[in-house]
Amino acid sequence: SWLQQAGVQPILPNTPEGVEVCERSGEGKTVLILVNHSTDPQLITLPKEMTDLLTTSHARVTSVDLPKFGVAVLQE
Repeated sequence: SWLQQAGVQPILPNTPEGVEVCERSGEGKTVLILVNHSTDPQLITLPKEMTDLLTTSHARVTSVDLPKFGVAVLQE
């Protein structure tokens, strides 16, 4: 595809269809926002351990279970 020819790479490889991934960076920090737009739960495997900012414990995770229409906010 022309995206591959241009060297465009996905933020998270192998992200299921219906899951949007946005990256925000600033002040030495990077945050990923994952939004599941589908009616099916989705398991997202992360390329490295990240902090789940929406849990009270700010758990370190290597994957995220997104419920239907679920959202996750992760920090490297």
